[in-house]
Order: sequence, then C-alpha cells, then structure tokens
Amino acid sequence: MKIKMYNVGFGEAVLLKKSADGREENLLVDFGSDTPENCIADIGQTISKNDNVTTEIYNDTKGEEVSVLLSHFHMDHIYGVLETDLLDHVCLKRTYIPNLLLMQSRDNTYSFLQIQILRELFESVYLYKGKKIKFSLYDLLVKLTNNNATLQFVKAGDHFDFAGDSYSVLWPDFGKIKVNKKVSDSLTKLLRLIDADFNDNGEYTLRFIDEYIGALCDAYRSYEETRGDVRIDFDYIKNLQNRIAEYYFPLLINQNKQIMKLIAASIESIKCQENRISVVFQDFPCELEANLLMTGDIPRPEIKKIESQIKDVHYKVVKAPHHGTPTYYWENLPKSDTIMISNGKPRSQHRKWGKIAYEYAGFYNSNKKCKIICTNYRCQMEDLQQRGAQRCSPCVGVEPFREIIL
Repeated sequence: MKIKMYNVGFGEAVLLKKSADGREENLLVDFGSDTPENCIADIGQTISKNDNVTTEIYNDTKGEEVSVLLSHFHMDHIYGVLETDLLDHVCLKRTYIPNLLLMQSRDNTYSFLQIQILRELFESVYLYKGKKIKFSLYDLLVKLTNNNATLQFVKAGDHFDFAGDSYSVLWPDFGKIKVNKKVSDSLTKLLRLIDADFNDNGEYTLRFIDEYIGALCDAYRSYEETRGDVRIDFDYIKNLQNRIAEYYFPLLINQNKQIMKLIAASIESIKCQENRISVVFQDFPCELEANLLMTGDIPRPEIKKIESQIKDVHYKVVKAPHHGTPTYYWENLPKSDTIMISNGKPRSQHRKWGKIAYEYAGFYNSNKKCKIICTNYRCQMEDLQQRGAQRCSPCVGVEPFREIIL
C-alpha cells in the first residue's frame, strides 16, 4: 500500500492506494485546508507559485475507483471535497462520514446534525453578514447524489473494506460522547432570545430553520438507508435555505450586541464539539502488528477512551491527531515506525495554536526512534531549542507531498 500525504498547508489530505484483483483502489481521507486559496482549486487551474493539490489527486487516481472518508466537518478537512470539481471527475465509489444522526445532547435536546447546521447559519450571519451562506452538509449531499456515490455512516465498532482489506472504526463511540450540556443550554438560551425578539415583529422565527433541519436530517437518513436509491426533493430544501437567507438573516444581523455575542460564543462552542466526533480507524491488527492508525482531529480526552484498543499494537504508520499541535499532543501514542503530521502555515488568527508540538521531534523522534514526516512550510523545532526540541532526523524540507510505501 502507498500512503501519500499532500501539502495543503494547515489542513489534511491523505491518499491510500492499493492494488486488489488486478486494479488500483484509492481511499482519500479528508481534503481541505485552512488556506485553500494557496493550494486548492478546480482541476487544471493554476495557483500562484504553488501546486494545485486537486490536480495532483486527480492525476494520482485517474481512471481508478476512489472512496472518500471525511473524519469530520471542518473546512481544513472538507473544503476540497465541497468547493472543487474533484468528485465530478473521479470514479467515486463510496463516502464515509461520522454518524451524525446518533449524537444527541445529554438531555436529547439537539442532535449533532442540528447543531452543525445551526453553527453554519450563525457563521453566515456573524462572519459574512448574510452575504456568504454556507450549507456544507447540504452541499455534500448534492455532491453524493450527483455522482451516485454510496453513503455510509460510521461509528465505533463498524467495519469497512478497502482494496480487499478490512478496517475497523474505533471512534466515535456515541455511548461515550454526547453534545456538552453547556453547549446545549447556551444554544437554547440564544434561540429563545431570538424567538422573543422576532415575535415582537409578529413572526414565528424558527419555522424555516426547524423545517430545514428536519428536511436535511430526513434526506440523510433516507439516502444512507437506501444506499443512494432514493429521490430527494432538493428544490424544497433549497427553498427553505432561500427563505432563511432572505428573511431571517437581515433580522439577525440587526440584533443587539448581547445576541451577537451569544452567536459568536455559540459558534466557538459548537466547533469545539466537532473534533470530538472525528473518525479514528485502523486496519485489523495481526498478532499486534498493523499498518495504519488514522486519528483525524481527535482530542486527548477522547483518544484516551480508546487507549486499551491501541496501546499494545505496533503500527507502521500513525497519523498525529490535529496536525500535531500542542493542545492535542498525547504522550501515549502507540508504537509506530512513522508518525505523519499534516501541518503548515495557518491563517494569522490561528497561528497561536497551529504549530507542531516540540515533543514529536524530541520524545518520539529522538527517544522512541520514530521517523517523523511532516508537510510543514518550515522547521519550527529550531525555534524551540530552549525547550529541548531539535530537528527531526532526517528532515527533508518542504515538498509537495510525503509518500510512504508499506
């Protein structure tokens, strides 16, 4: 098997390629970037001085079956799937996403799919003032239906096949994770305030939003249950989007400072929940030896919950959680020959948390003798020498991709 990690700056795009029954099969795990304008565009387009990663992926998979696994729904992991024409030009076979329909809050007030959609609605108001509206889960469903791709929700305990091999999903375990009650309570408070304000105008506020959420949830359920053999009324769902945009966004934008602060706080609190449902998967260990452990952006408290399943396994390759950043660093990653880190220069407002944890070069590379490969735009370890950091050995500098052959 070949593992190719593309340089998408601060983001992730990893291609697994393997032969099975005389043909090449591919699994693209995530495809996004925090700075997509620097590396992601439609196939064939030129991007300044950098390589267009969309074109690279297309050339690497041309004429071959491609499945896609999205670990979660942040733009540094899904932008290239939603915003380019890649899926329209590859032989798309299947798409795997975390089972959003199962994730409820502790009091069962909201599903994860609902808070995901509400977050995008709030971002459209708070960040883009109603001028730019993102409905990424809707856009993903349109992409899937346009390409007749099978959709499979995955959760802990599920298995899927790739190129003749079976892979097991270790996370998310919805028996061990719920939407945080504080998030649920603050969201309820916000929605009640909005509802009260809008009623002063003689309108019932959440009707279109509730209908939109219900319609999209039903569409995802139907599509997954019928393996794509279902007709979805996209015109109805799109009409609900337009009603929200045309009527509710102007009213939201003109809300008072208290409500705008609550909107901003809700965006951040919901985002923090999303990494917690990152898909973690591995191939089946044989006598405690395995090829690959992929970790998405799983936080430290969640990866600790699957420690018993991975601690005694020796992997050939482990992908570091959340781009190898310090807040997601975990000193008990299982034994591995290589650790992959997909990192790069993030947007200026993200630089305080975007750097690679120095422990990867120090503890893992020097002490545990793991080979560290990253896509970082420059070696950060020299900046951290006072904390015991050093260059990974060997450091091969910046390249368009990193490739491992197992």
